Parts: sequence; structure tokens; C-alpha cells
Amino acid sequence: MKRLVIFLSILFIINSSLSAQGKIVYHEENSVKTALSNREKIRTSDDFVIMGYRVFVGMKPNRTEANEFLKEVNKNLIPELSAQLVFDEPNFKIYVGSFPTSAEADATLAKVKKHYPYARKLKMPIKAHR
Repeated sequence: MKRLVIFLSILFIINSSLSAQGKIVYHEENSVKTALSNREKIRTSDDFVIMGYRVFVGMKPNRTEANEFLKEVNKNLIPELSAQLVFDEPNFKIYVGSFPTSAEADATLAKVKKHYPYARKLKMPIKAHR
């Protein structure tokens, strides 16, 4: 008899919880909608920046030497690892790649170190790939 009472009680609780499901309604203020919209625009824009990694190959003190070094780096590396020249006062720096994860940068670093043993991985802001 006790088992029957417990069973019926559990059945009643389950039935009442299933029938008590309701509808949730929430209201957003216009400022919240605007903020969410602006955030989405920034995240989908072409200039969205995240913290990622680049492989630093080297630097030169003037543009002429830096351009020659850039040509050498591009010649020595496989085509998909094109190097970029970045002016970071007072030097011109050569970087390879733009990677969102450390593992991707490590794989590229291993390839670059075959030609440039002093290359290193740096954590820095990069443009997000879409």
C-alpha cells in the first residue's frame, strides 16, 4: 500500500510539473538592443582584432635593407608563408603569418627556423580571419 501511495505521489508531481510549463516573456530596452547591434557590427567587420600570434623573423634599421631582407625571406620560405614588413619605430620588422592559436604559430615557427634560427613566436593583436 505504501508503494502505491508513493508511486501515485511521484506520478502526480511529474504530471503537475509537465503541465506547469509556461511561456517566458522579456522586454529589452532600446539601449540594450543598440549595444548588441553595435557589438555584432564590430565583430563582423573586417578590422576586428583579436590576440593571436605572428612569427618574428628579424628587423632592419632602414627601409632599403628591410625590403631586401623581405625579398630574401619570401624567396626562402614556401609561398603560403608570405612575409610582411611592418614599420615599428625606429625599425622595420619582418613577420610571417597571422595565427589565432599558438599551435599554428609553432608549426610555422618550426619551418621558419630552418632558414632563420633566431626567429621567434610573438603574441600580439592580429586581424581576425573570417
